[in-house]
Amino acid sequence: MYLQRTWRVLTVGDGDLTFTKALLDFYPASQLHGSVYDSEAKLRDKYQHHGIDALRTAKVSLDFEFDVTSVESWQRLGEKRFDLVIFQFPLLSQLGSMQAFAAAKQNGGLNILNRALLHQYLLNSARYALDPQGAGLCYITSKDVKPYSHWGLDHALTSHTPMHFLGEQRFDLRRFPGYKVRNVDRDKHVKDTLGITYTYALNAQSEISAHCHRRHHLDDSHCCLLCRAGPFHSEQDREGHINSKQHRHMQGYDNQWQRWLADFHNKAD
Repeated sequence: MYLQRTWRVLTVGDGDLTFTKALLDFYPASQLHGSVYDSEAKLRDKYQHHGIDALRTAKVSLDFEFDVTSVESWQRLGEKRFDLVIFQFPLLSQLGSMQAFAAAKQNGGLNILNRALLHQYLLNSARYALDPQGAGLCYITSKDVKPYSHWGLDHALTSHTPMHFLGEQRFDLRRFPGYKVRNVDRDKHVKDTLGITYTYALNAQSEISAHCHRRHHLDDSHCCLLCRAGPFHSEQDREGHINSKQHRHMQGYDNQWQRWLADFHNKAD
């Protein structure tokens, strides 16, 4: 994860605030702003070890009950603007009721709900948090395994937003001492898995592109964007892939996603 020490940084969804705390090794408190979805009381109750007190002592600004899908949450930032907004290992919590499960199924399932979460994160970051005169960056750190790899992080999220996908960076957990990747619902660490920081920018020509890697399927017409497959060496190879169970599965997600996008932005208009 590339960081410049002059940047102003907002973290969102930082479950126990230990990532924001680790950023104090890179930034003075005045350049940091941390936020979490939980209330302070719930966070303290959920996690035995957290970053709240250390961040308060350092005088880092904190926001609790910050929902990235809520315009009201973003408006609480006021006139503050940032160079970089970071969302570490996002994942909607497990649905706890039959009603919630039914609602998720009706809306395309957890795959589409997680895409929707991240799409709104990018959209609201651009509208309410990023300084257009600054670096103009959003980072999403995730894992290259299911279900995360089925969210279209490298191609599906920026539609109807001013953000552009630049590429991937390697996330090295060792650079952030004390940071624990948490389970969403309880005080348990998530198994260490190689993290990838997906990088988005207001400026498609951002100099940060030099620090990013783009996989070949993004720019090669002989590949399948949805499945990250290819290159195909013949039309027969392509047809075989398109008719495969894997592709039909991913095409189903994409069809659901396009319907969600159209509905969401039609309502917004």
